[in-house]
Amino acid sequence: MNFQEFYTKTENRLTDAILSLWATGDKEMQDYFKYLLTQEPIIADAVFQNTFPWEQDKLTFGETTNVFHQEFINALDSIKDPEFQFPKDRNPYKHQIESWKALLNQKKSIAVTTGTGSGKTECFMLPVLQDIHENCRNQQSINAIFLYPLNALIASQKKRMHAWCSALDGINYALLTGETTNKESSKEKKSKGLPELISRDQIRETPPQILFTNPTMLEYMLVRNADVPILEKSKGKLRWILLDEAHTLTGSKAAEMALLIRRVIAAFEVDVANVRFAITSATVGDGNTDILKKFMSDLCGIAIDQIEVIKGKRVNNQIADQDIPNLSDKLTQNNIKLLRNELLSSAGLSQNEIGQKLKIIDKSKQLEAIDILADQVVGKENLLPLRGHFFTRGIGGVYVCTNSKCDKHKENRPEKALGTMYTVAGKKCSCGHPLLELIACRSCGNMMIEGERAKGRDGRDKITQKASVGYEAFNMENNESDENEQESTNSNTVRLIKNNLFQNLRNQNLFPCAISENNNIITGDDFLMTDDSHCPHCGNQNANPIHFRISSAFTNRILSDIVLDQTQNATTITSKTLYKGKKYISFTDSRQGTAKIAALINIDSESDWIRYQTYHYLLKKLKTNKVNRTKQELIEERAYYVDQLDKVPPFLRPELQKKLLGIEDALSDKAGESLSNSRSCWNEIIDFIKTKNDFKTLYHKSARGNNFTIENETYAKSLLYDQFSRRLPRERSLENLGLINLVYPTLENISLPDNAKNLGLSSEEWNNLLKIAADYVVRNRVHFFFDDAMRIFTSKLYYSELLYPSSSVVVNAKKWALYNPNSIVQSRLVLLICAGLGWHNKEEITKEREDKLNDLLETLWRTLREKILSNDGEGYKLDFFEKTQFEIAGQEFLCPVTNRLVDKIFRGYSPWIKGNLMEENLINYQIDKSKNYQFPTYTYPYHLNKENTKIEISMVDKWLQENSIEARDKGLWNNLHERIFDFDKLYLAGEHSAQQDKKRLKELEQQFETGEINILSCSTTMEMGVDIGGISAVVMSNVPPMPANYLQRTGRAGRRSENKSLALTFCAPNPIGLRTMNNPKWALEHKIAPPILAFDSKNIVARHVNSLLFGIFVRQPENKKSGLNIKENIDKFFFDGAPTIAEAFLNWLESNNLSHLKSQLTYLVKETPLSNSSPKQLISMVTDNFKKVIQRVRKQKEGYEKKLAELEAEFGDNSPAYKAVKYRKGQFLQKFVISYLAEDNFLPNAGLPTGIVDFEKLTLSDINRTEQNKFKTNPSYPITRALTEFAPGNNILIDGLNYKSSGIIMKNNWGQATERSTIQGCKHCGYQRTIDFGKVNENCPKCGNSNSFVGLELGEHKGIYTELVEPAGFSIDLFSTPTRVISEKSKPQYLEPLLLNIEPWKLEQNGFIDYRSSTEEENTQILFYNTGNGEGYSLCLDCGKVEASNDKLEGHKRLRGGKDKDGETLCSAQNIRDHIILGSKFKTDFTEIRLKKQDNSFVNEKKLAYTLGVIFTKSLAELLAIEEAELGFGIKRYNGYLTVFIYDTAKGGAGYASQFRLYTDKILQQALEVLDHCECKSTGCTRCLIDRTTQWHIEDLDRHIAIDWLKIALDNQLPDVLKSESLKASPIFGSLLDEIKRYNYHFGIKEINIHTNNKIANWETDNIEWLENLKRDRIKINLNVEGEAKYANNQEKLSMLLLSHNYNLKKGNDDAVLEYPIHLSIELGNNTKIGYVSKAKYANLESNWTKDVPEKFYKVELDNIKNHEPFPLPNFTTNNLYESRIQSIPRNSQSNYVAKFLIENLNNFQDFKSKIKDKTFTVAYYDKYNQSEFSMRLMLQFINELKELLSITVSEFNVNLEKSAFKSPNYPEYIIYNYKEYDDYAYDLMELSKCFNFKINIKEENRLPHYRYFQFTTNDISFSIRIDGGIAHGFKPLDRLTSNEMTFENQIFEIRKDVLHDIIYNISIEN
Repeated sequence: MNFQEFYTKTENRLTDAILSLWATGDKEMQDYFKYLLTQEPIIADAVFQNTFPWEQDKLTFGETTNVFHQEFINALDSIKDPEFQFPKDRNPYKHQIESWKALLNQKKSIAVTTGTGSGKTECFMLPVLQDIHENCRNQQSINAIFLYPLNALIASQKKRMHAWCSALDGINYALLTGETTNKESSKEKKSKGLPELISRDQIRETPPQILFTNPTMLEYMLVRNADVPILEKSKGKLRWILLDEAHTLTGSKAAEMALLIRRVIAAFEVDVANVRFAITSATVGDGNTDILKKFMSDLCGIAIDQIEVIKGKRVNNQIADQDIPNLSDKLTQNNIKLLRNELLSSAGLSQNEIGQKLKIIDKSKQLEAIDILADQVVGKENLLPLRGHFFTRGIGGVYVCTNSKCDKHKENRPEKALGTMYTVAGKKCSCGHPLLELIACRSCGNMMIEGERAKGRDGRDKITQKASVGYEAFNMENNESDENEQESTNSNTVRLIKNNLFQNLRNQNLFPCAISENNNIITGDDFLMTDDSHCPHCGNQNANPIHFRISSAFTNRILSDIVLDQTQNATTITSKTLYKGKKYISFTDSRQGTAKIAALINIDSESDWIRYQTYHYLLKKLKTNKVNRTKQELIEERAYYVDQLDKVPPFLRPELQKKLLGIEDALSDKAGESLSNSRSCWNEIIDFIKTKNDFKTLYHKSARGNNFTIENETYAKSLLYDQFSRRLPRERSLENLGLINLVYPTLENISLPDNAKNLGLSSEEWNNLLKIAADYVVRNRVHFFFDDAMRIFTSKLYYSELLYPSSSVVVNAKKWALYNPNSIVQSRLVLLICAGLGWHNKEEITKEREDKLNDLLETLWRTLREKILSNDGEGYKLDFFEKTQFEIAGQEFLCPVTNRLVDKIFRGYSPWIKGNLMEENLINYQIDKSKNYQFPTYTYPYHLNKENTKIEISMVDKWLQENSIEARDKGLWNNLHERIFDFDKLYLAGEHSAQQDKKRLKELEQQFETGEINILSCSTTMEMGVDIGGISAVVMSNVPPMPANYLQRTGRAGRRSENKSLALTFCAPNPIGLRTMNNPKWALEHKIAPPILAFDSKNIVARHVNSLLFGIFVRQPENKKSGLNIKENIDKFFFDGAPTIAEAFLNWLESNNLSHLKSQLTYLVKETPLSNSSPKQLISMVTDNFKKVIQRVRKQKEGYEKKLAELEAEFGDNSPAYKAVKYRKGQFLQKFVISYLAEDNFLPNAGLPTGIVDFEKLTLSDINRTEQNKFKTNPSYPITRALTEFAPGNNILIDGLNYKSSGIIMKNNWGQATERSTIQGCKHCGYQRTIDFGKVNENCPKCGNSNSFVGLELGEHKGIYTELVEPAGFSIDLFSTPTRVISEKSKPQYLEPLLLNIEPWKLEQNGFIDYRSSTEEENTQILFYNTGNGEGYSLCLDCGKVEASNDKLEGHKRLRGGKDKDGETLCSAQNIRDHIILGSKFKTDFTEIRLKKQDNSFVNEKKLAYTLGVIFTKSLAELLAIEEAELGFGIKRYNGYLTVFIYDTAKGGAGYASQFRLYTDKILQQALEVLDHCECKSTGCTRCLIDRTTQWHIEDLDRHIAIDWLKIALDNQLPDVLKSESLKASPIFGSLLDEIKRYNYHFGIKEINIHTNNKIANWETDNIEWLENLKRDRIKINLNVEGEAKYANNQEKLSMLLLSHNYNLKKGNDDAVLEYPIHLSIELGNNTKIGYVSKAKYANLESNWTKDVPEKFYKVELDNIKNHEPFPLPNFTTNNLYESRIQSIPRNSQSNYVAKFLIENLNNFQDFKSKIKDKTFTVAYYDKYNQSEFSMRLMLQFINELKELLSITVSEFNVNLEKSAFKSPNYPEYIIYNYKEYDDYAYDLMELSKCFNFKINIKEENRLPHYRYFQFTTNDISFSIRIDGGIAHGFKPLDRLTSNEMTFENQIFEIRKDVLHDIIYNISIEN
């Protein structure tokens, strides 16, 4: 491996390729582009990282008897395979010994953080094996669980485990994944498999000691009874749990895993203290181990002091300093020593940094020195082992400055360039003017610039860059399939050309203008502008212009051989080994990218191979037939034949003509070779290549053929067809390269017809015209025979068509073209002849000229028809095999427009001419004679010398150097010429991605290992899972999203103590790519954010509690028979049998004998939001949760049945509508119950396959093929990815075959069905929701406006709702056949997210930023949707076929086949829905952010919101070191302001987005740094803001306004008094509660002081959950009451008393900093003290404490926090206080039982009753939230029952209401909803009062207090009942009772308790 050679070759190859793509033959522009690439290098500075060995221990493995038993050591030493043997004489690494001691001797758990290739696995696998071997040998129980995040248990781990278990007797292991087979009946296979158990049956019958599995399978194991035997046999036996890649678990992912581990511990019935854990992790944060210990402690539920973090280190002490050699004056011993130490201690050094240290400036010399050092060996040790990191970039476009006076690049810029150019996208040039993209006309090749015109805010016309798909990493720009392909351009597109006085332009409407610095189109004459898509130069249509782009997929392909050349040859080479077994692995983040790269490398290999074979075959023939005569002899011979021509009989003439041609050739050729001697026909070449070994290899591995004997000829033909059949301008074929021509022997030397003679044509010109007609008309337009059998092999599309005479009357026939008098556009031959004859404008074609022209054209036609065309019906086609031959090319001409070489021209004009008959067009095609060129013929056919042995490589290099000089000078040389003249290189790639099935992946891995394929193109899922042996090079097609990924992948290169390894990364032209180019050390130096575990979601914990109990129920002995398995469906589970399984579960939950589960429940909820709930409460929570599930299922089933009854009555049960609903009902009932319970959020859904959809790719031919292949596995994706990747109309490439998605699957094998619903948004308040079809017309429930709901805007279509379809899968058309044609352009689709079902905000906000997140907003969902081309899709509900519009569905076949009752395969298409959107809605973590501006108004500018959304999301991802794709963001519009919401793209959330508030200040600082320091002087560029997603909103990006906002936000106008240095004052983001969360998360809080006002009447003491949560974190909480307490009544005294039970009440002292009072102070874990000050008044103690304060808060560092005196409590006699706590209520509880529950749970009930009985009371109820009918009825029934239970009389009951508190926007549908109007409540109350025997009055109050209580008063005594949250708090009716169902009677109904905590009633008696 040679770094210098690699760097140079890569740079040269890329430069050559770019120049030949962009400007073949245009030396001036080539030189300018070359200069641009020196200014903006295409390859970054290389970075080098040491690969010194890991530090070894002094002990050998044989000497570790203090850890391992001798028997164990002997067993591992005795293994034969060196790969898995652990020899006794090996010195283990130090970190391995440390791990072993910690695990085995100290019985601790470990976290291993060493890098890839450091023997991590041995750290924990060996202790596990030793422990099991010693303590559990031959047991049948699971002792160790290895948990891997991916389904792939690392292949190498499995092999290793197999070898080790085989060596140690008595230990079995198994893999339990989705792929594990259920049964294995073959005994032989079972015993052969041992020590591995290979089926689920075996695992269940005889559980292995070691189980490898993933979280999903573990989740299933705990909730299905098939797996009960495993748990039963393993009870109390689990000893080890091992987790791989733990740093990838963060946020809710980590919480889910921690809870899963707790449930595993519970299910296996072991004590967690007896289980040892080992996790592997990347080094996180700054390497501080405390963070990782804390994380592991939380994750595994073990004590911190039980954990050791194992860190390894690399060392360079194998070579002593004095042994380091002096190698040169620069490479001295001292310099080398310093460099070695520097590399050891740093993450990496760039070549430049190394150059500075060695004082070497020249780049090439730097690399040379690095090579010398890395190749040096001292003793047996490498002096400086290195991994080189190389980076090259793609180009998203060339951009031109619009300032004609810009003088940048002045010396290097040719006159013809349109302006200063850049190859890195930006919006502004350094001179301040806008940049626009460079394009060229596809017809004439002239360059122009393109932009989009729009009206600015000031009403002026502005021009901006077009939002393009230029950033799609796989948007390929070479090889357009056809020049005629048209793409519609945007109607606002404009094109500009330079305004030269001398150019003769013909375009209709060119308008002179200039462009100002701020993008305005102004008066001036710099440019001519047109909005017409016709080219201004040639007038031809140019809707699909040429772009100047280079994609990473293209660079990846053209460099593959250069990378391979740097890798080692295989050690054993067989006949199947390709390219000496050299190999590398390539990673791509998208599966389609992975598939494309592999397929394109293989197609390139085929092309290169067939080009090489064809050229060298002709070359050999040429050399064999070489004429050995002098020039004089040749002249004499010619004279003799010319004389003979007239004398011989006609049939001998052609033979003589051929000889004459050969002599002419020989005379014209410098070498005296007659090129016609190389002529060969198609069959000769086919017969020759068919015998080649490589041909067979290509057939099997690249073309994936099935039957070589039958298909070899077809395949050979298709290879030649792809190269030679069509003559296309953009192909880089051997013809266009000027090396080989297709010739037509029967067309040669045809005598000149009279009509041609009359027009002045010579014989040669006539013959040229005939060949041009054959090449550029017949072949170009596919008028040739094509064998359909070739379609499965060709990589191009062919639609062969007949050519008809001009006079044909066949409809739609392709006819021979004559002159068209009615059009300015003419056919190619007409233009060419007119150009040659000097008739340059349409006006010059008189009637006489038209006749002559047509006459000549007809003669051409007749000659072709007679000489080369074959008749087929009424039309004609060319037969290549009969009429054409190949020949080595002679002199070639360069077409100035297509920049391709042509062998024949007509009177100085190129045959590629097209377009309009006018001079401005024709002159573009004039040939420049100075570019004429003949490539020298290569000297050595097949690189063999006269002795038939391979020539030296130096001879090849020398020949190339000497023979390319002239071609390079003329700009004609390119990298493909080298591939013909260089040795033939055959190498192939395989696609290793998750879309392939396991069998195919195994086959590819095998071939890769043995060198039968050379490149493994992998998607990221394989980053960990491929065992690939020794590899020295890794290629990445894009910058991996996370530094951990980058290190993981590059760590794959050079693991076997090699001195050099190489990593090459292709950086796409987006922010991540360009940032990496600018700072290539990014991945090596970037810190990985510490993983976080926060149990902040009650829901997640509740799901695990549900699951725990559900699992225990399933495992009950009596349920073994019930057979609840994973595929149980809803129908059987909820509706079958008596009792149904669901009822049995409920009865079990309510049986009240679950006390034995107490410890399991307590352990599961420890330190979570449910930790304060008793086991009894948890069980009743699960009961309620499950009741809700039953209710939803019933409701859905009843809904279907009701609808069916209606439809049957109206249309009968045979109607399509009835059948459709019946089908949907059936689909619903067939859903698998476990999946349903997970989707319904009853069970944890983190690991279960919810939201995964398949792409069905089975075709009819697969079904007809043999049985074995019938079951193809389908690729699948999470629905959000699938909506773009598999969207109908897209092409999906899998293993080299291209499938087209044509529709959606209505129901998949998982029992998941396609769901339909509607989406609406309120145009008044901004509320957006999903709703059932029936409710689309109601008023907005949030603002109450009527008719305010609208659907999405879909182009022209607007309605009151939009129909959303959530597909269950996607599918190809059953009748289609996949091909090898790769569609380069994938349809760009951008999914817009919506935030649904979230309340509009309250209007107050004191800070610059406010947030709310998923933890607060439980019902919110994110919707992703795809609108197709913007108008929505049309969907056939009968079969699932989807098209862009309704008309395209006419007469379609059923998508997945099948026939209707009449035997028709055509679809009946009864139910077609138009303008639907395909989407998916799901719950996930999000943070919604509302921002203010300097003037205190809310942000309402789309540009500002969007730009901040982009940069916030990027910064958060970078900070957490996660992939940008893990986060998404959207903009939400409300009435008068916009918000930004950032969300986790993982379904169910991963806990990333909700961390925004924890890092706000860091995010803002980082955002400002990126934007402010970006070099683009513009509104944004690909370095800072523009990437694959944001490109769709390029017009919404504005870096400058974002910078202004960020500066103000960070500065946040700190008042002058607070600006002194000593105070360290700064603004805060969000509320004080956010600040508390942030500091507690980052540092831990010891003590907190909250300052409140003394207005106790306004406090909400029963609604301060945030304080409860802080208490749960063991923080000391002081409440400082400022001012003296004034109690208005006993209730307020009671409030204080109750508070004092939970918190320290202190007497405030008006503490302040300067004149700013302190509202909050906190003391952190590190003893720092922080105060929060504001001029605001002290706030009420309430749920939104300080949120609504208008004043700003600032934070300051405090020296100390004052300790205050205790607060004086009001005096209460405690014997007058009573408390009742309701923990749970029994089943079938009624609404009038509440008083009974109060009494049953009251302490000292009899004492209380004795003081009040037999008295008459007036009762009053104070509750400002008493606004629903439910609350009203409960209140009345409560008083009614209580008087009986207490034996008192109630004379009257006064209900106190606050009229202004009634704010509900809608009238209530259900009784639990609030009344809209106060008067309605009052009316209903008075009506109901008639049912009671006490008087009821309504008292209207201005303001009611926040606490809620009943006051009972009589003359001598009064008492109050204070209820937390009011009478209705904590209860709900069991059924959803509607207001309409209720009568004005005292109706009793069933209720349930719907909160987890106790419901508390406090009673106080006042005398």
